[in-house]
Amino acid sequence: DYKSGQIKLIVKKQYKYFSLEAGGGYHERNFDDPSLANISLFTYHVGLSGQNPPVGRGVIRSYINLVAESNLNDAGPGDYYFKASRYSLNAGHLFMERLPFDVTAVFQNSDYERAGGLVAMRDDDTFKLEGSLGYIVSSYSTYLTVKLASGYVDRSSNITGRSYTNSYLAAKVDFKYGLGRR
Repeated sequence: DYKSGQIKLIVKKQYKYFSLEAGGGYHERNFDDPSLANISLFTYHVGLSGQNPPVGRGVIRSYINLVAESNLNDAGPGDYYFKASRYSLNAGHLFMERLPFDVTAVFQNSDYERAGGLVAMRDDDTFKLEGSLGYIVSSYSTYLTVKLASGYVDRSSNITGRSYTNSYLAAKVDFKYGLGRR
């Protein structure tokens, strides 16, 4: 068990078609077990987002988001804690009012501070690429979209048995309800 504290300040500036955001902070983890050394990290977040039409002027037809960020994470049971540096790109376009096409690309470096008793410190690089095409079934105040997505994930690790590649095809259902709409 541990106590985790984080403080962060992010500033965002909205322009007509895009927004910029940048920020930083400090994240500290103090472990209850005295045999475990505490972990701390300067965190950052930098992003650029764009969309057409501008914010608040109708249904978004095209969008793009670029983000670079760093933070502490944990990877499940035991003492698997790592510093993650993540770079992501999300982009999409709405075709013929009902066909959303989306693309996501992500690269993440996971630098493990403690890896469940492993002798060597673990360092993973993970790359993910996904594309999806959907159909908007309903679009008044409730958005119901069915999608077909295909993707590829490649993780390269310095620890034997932790690297993998995965290709997938998935059916998805997205449901959104607009609380502020009439």
